[in-house]
Amino acid sequence: RGRPEDRYLCRWELEPPASSSDVMAGPEAVAGICCMARGAPAACVESWLLYHLRIGFRRIYLFFDDPEDAAIAVARALAEEVSAPQAVAIYVCSRQWWEEAKQRSRFHRFRQVRWAASVVDVHEHLQDVQCRQQLCVDLAIQTGFSDGVEWLAHIDIDELLFFPKLPLHGSVGSWFRTFGPEVDMVQFHNHECVPESLEVDDWFREVTLFKPAMHLLIQPDDPFQFAARTPPASDDEQGGSGNDMDEMPSKPRKGNAVDGVLQIVAIARARRTRQLGLELPEPPQQRRRRERQDPRNGELPERGGASAGATPGLPGTFTHFLAYANGKSAVRLRPTDCSNEFPSEAAVLGALPLPCGVHSFMGGIGKEGLGRIASLRRCRLDGPSDPAVLHYANCGFSNWLRKYEMLGDFPDTVHGRQNTMRAHLAARDLVRRGDRAQLELFYRMFVMGDLVGELALLATRGLVVRVDAARHIVELARAAAGRTAARFPAADHTVHANASADI
Repeated sequence: RGRPEDRYLCRWELEPPASSSDVMAGPEAVAGICCMARGAPAACVESWLLYHLRIGFRRIYLFFDDPEDAAIAVARALAEEVSAPQAVAIYVCSRQWWEEAKQRSRFHRFRQVRWAASVVDVHEHLQDVQCRQQLCVDLAIQTGFSDGVEWLAHIDIDELLFFPKLPLHGSVGSWFRTFGPEVDMVQFHNHECVPESLEVDDWFREVTLFKPAMHLLIQPDDPFQFAARTPPASDDEQGGSGNDMDEMPSKPRKGNAVDGVLQIVAIARARRTRQLGLELPEPPQQRRRRERQDPRNGELPERGGASAGATPGLPGTFTHFLAYANGKSAVRLRPTDCSNEFPSEAAVLGALPLPCGVHSFMGGIGKEGLGRIASLRRCRLDGPSDPAVLHYANCGFSNWLRKYEMLGDFPDTVHGRQNTMRAHLAARDLVRRGDRAQLELFYRMFVMGDLVGELALLATRGLVVRVDAARHIVELARAAAGRTAARFPAADHTVHANASADI
């Protein structure tokens, strides 16, 4: 069985055993999914649509943030081929479209209230991507309700909703039907991909290696357990203090089994990490902890803190997820509350759930009015065979570089909240610096994760796992639709390392 320190840590069941209780019968729930896309390769957009149609989503709402996006024509052509009861709606977010969207937007209607103002103001002044996403999701919720959608999920164009038990459920509609009326929202964990080649064209067909969510790496006998609320609350959630980790018990000096593996990786990467010369903001949790320990600290450096969880004395590094780790959600489309027994259509639409950041949802505008928000009853999907989000983050060096050129010089902090995705900030700084050697060093070490031979260790301990089922579904969907890779020209992998980082 091996020593405890060498055991396989991943509890994710990619091929769960069949059970009679898993077999679904009866009518399906009408499930929809929405997404705002920008700059993704046309092949990926097509695969994303075909995959979610294949697993049974009845409505797809796809918003193109760039009116000149090359994938629009591909998406529209596919949408025209989809037959009832399924449908795909394509929205091109031009300036005129945004002006018309304001008339329906609940964020604009209540922009004098804090929860709405924080989205509209940042959208108008900083052109923030996540704020635009929330505005689009609000419209998808209202349209979906009018289309008869009962459950709506929100994910990104580099993500798939993966259902390990889908062969037993038959479709996502059957799975959503298993939730009783007491559940308003379900929360999915997310797993982050590990591309194994420097360049990638269609990440849904070429990438099959994933880092599991930390929740599925924690062992029952580990000294530090996650709080009952998982996935962790998004930094964007309504009313969130940003201090969720401070409310958990202090981590014992002896860490969890997974911490020991990641510490080995951090030490192995330390020498090369120093070559990047990263100067990142001090992590908020570390800053608050230091301020509590020494309240006399007044002036604190804005940059230069070590990465959260890094070994003392090592340069800032990243050893597991590079992007978010707090999951995504799907919400039941029903009014939270209405003002009278026979509410108007406007009152019903207003009472539908609202996006709460890009990871979660919150209740609609209830009968008390004035922008008051009702709470939602949530179900956490913590089981080892529960559905999850497969996040194909940063696939392909050229795609990764173009992404950060489009994002530009985004701020560390918005509305007083610091961006906690430190690898995201590091990539921004490196792209702005424009040194090709440093960019490729960062990508090979942290995105591909095998510059010092660490991938073998991570695979042996279960910190990376092979997920081939999603790729198989994509291939089946493309074959059924008559789509092949030859339909698209070869991707342009030209890298302009000194290009401007402005959008």
